[in-house]
Amino acid sequence: MPYDTALLRLAINILAKRQNWTYEEAMERFYTSKICEKLSDRRTGLFTCAPIEIAELFEEETVI
Repeated sequence: MPYDTALLRLAINILAKRQNWTYEEAMERFYTSKICEKLSDRRTGLFTCAPIEIAELFEEETVI
């Protein structure tokens, strides 16, 4: 995976807090999302986003 794991941990932590999920639940939901899939493709440029932006993209995708 070409993305930074620290970036993912921060985004997942943001999601867990915002959605009142456990970290494990947020991680499971995030890793099965299209946003996570897009992060692994450097052509999307998502790996340059801030963790809060990644969390917001996830929320938009899932319409929580």
